[in-house]
Amino acid sequence: MLSKLKDYYEFLIGTIGFGLLLLVTIVNRECISFNIVLFAILSITGILLERISIKIDDFTVTLSSAVMLGYYFISGLVPTLWLIFIVFMTSNYIYYHKQAIRMYFSIGMLFIMFTLSHYLIKITGRQIITISNINDIINCIIFGLAIFIFNWIILIMQNIIVFNDELSTKFFEAFKWDFYTNFIVIPLSILMSYSYHQYSFIGLVVFLLLIVTFNLLFRLVRNLIFINKGLSLSHQVSVSIVSKLDLSETISNILIGIKQLVNCDYCALIEFDKNSCTVRTLDFIADEYINFDSRIIDNYLTKHFEKILTLKESFVLEDVKKSRYINDPTKVPEDLVSLIYEPLILDNEIIGCVLISSKYRGRFSKEQLYILDNLANQIVVAIENARLYKEVYNNAIKDELTGLYNQRYFFNALDSLTDACAACTFRDCIKCNKTSLIIFDIDHFKKINDTYGHQTGDKILSEIANIIKNNVRANDKVFRYGGEEFTVILPKTDQQHAYDIAERIRKAVENTKFYSSEGDEIKITISGGLAEFPDEADSGAELLAYADRAMYIGAKKQGRNKISRYVASM
Repeated sequence: MLSKLKDYYEFLIGTIGFGLLLLVTIVNRECISFNIVLFAILSITGILLERISIKIDDFTVTLSSAVMLGYYFISGLVPTLWLIFIVFMTSNYIYYHKQAIRMYFSIGMLFIMFTLSHYLIKITGRQIITISNINDIINCIIFGLAIFIFNWIILIMQNIIVFNDELSTKFFEAFKWDFYTNFIVIPLSILMSYSYHQYSFIGLVVFLLLIVTFNLLFRLVRNLIFINKGLSLSHQVSVSIVSKLDLSETISNILIGIKQLVNCDYCALIEFDKNSCTVRTLDFIADEYINFDSRIIDNYLTKHFEKILTLKESFVLEDVKKSRYINDPTKVPEDLVSLIYEPLILDNEIIGCVLISSKYRGRFSKEQLYILDNLANQIVVAIENARLYKEVYNNAIKDELTGLYNQRYFFNALDSLTDACAACTFRDCIKCNKTSLIIFDIDHFKKINDTYGHQTGDKILSEIANIIKNNVRANDKVFRYGGEEFTVILPKTDQQHAYDIAERIRKAVENTKFYSSEGDEIKITISGGLAEFPDEADSGAELLAYADRAMYIGAKKQGRNKISRYVASM
């Protein structure tokens, strides 16, 4: 919805601007002078200055505006509007390849700015003909400031009306740079006009060279400041992500940090799996108006997996559909236009990439790529640290044979029950923390080991572990308590519901066909007992003791293959 509203606004501004161009061309007869050679020289200079422009997010700062202003002071409104048209249409065709609506908006906005400023000056009686005294210079300064004001009125209206949002920090940064540019643009345009009037083409060429030099220096300063700020922010992001050991939290922090560094519409962290030759998006951040599914990218990259593994250098694509990397542009989502590809390399092997995109052409710069290149190594280190921590942590709390939580983690979980109740603020216990515990034991398991061997015993333990896992809920925890015993902690579950779950597991085991390592069918059953906290037990230790008593007294001693609930008389 926001994207469509923005397009409508840009179309309106563009239409008004081009309408003013046609209107003043037909009606306005105030052309001071027109020289085709002058027009050609300034057109070429303007196009060159657009090539070395300074990009700040969605905004472009360039000294080509000094050429436009200077030409206005020399030739008047109508020739200047047509100079704007030639310069920006040509620049877009050669350099920027903007979407038609964006180009229409940008050029139309310039037409509006110059036309409104021209008639504002005229209404106030400050018409500019030549620059021969201080009053003429003041008029030129007022005209330049009027253009600046009209420019930002249009942009602020776009930000507030279209996006219904507060002005962002980056918006104010672009405003600041554009404002500072006026301290160079306006004096240069005045001097350019004065030099042309006094020294003809010789003076003009000298000042055009001066303007180009200023633009190059201004671009250099801006890039140095941008890189310095980017490296500082990159360092902060590095510290943030390297200090995290949870993998999902690390990935989330990486994406948030990249979004701070690069103003983008979509950012994803992608993993390459060489074993399965597939690509998987681990996580992504996307603006609400972006209309494509990350699975589209995963499927496309998986299809070209072998080629992707060769892309070990980062790059920027100004227009994805016109890139040599894309075989079928029709398969590219409409909102994926410009792109940054940043590979993640570990031990000289590519393990994934960061993919950053925008729905606008030419959105990203080489300076941004330089910052991301420096950050990429830190991203790889952070992800690898988080993976290793997860692996070590899982090994510490998981049983190697069954993959279930181990006994030590089970006792920690039991202790947390008592801790939760100890922290309760209710004066009288309302038993709000109902938790049930089930303990299972495989019937006659020693006989199975003695008859078929420990390899078969291990196989049956793993299969029963899977049956239990597949018959509990997502938030229930299953443990291998020891030997042939398993426990299940069921949060927010009373004894009756726990019994239903335990009985379902018992029947599933009873109805499953088990086989020895040699292929002999074995009949397996389990017995179980359960108890509830805090109704029956006051602590985790008591809960375990009561569930164990229920299993041996109510199930094992009653013929096995049963589930028994704890009662106080046991």
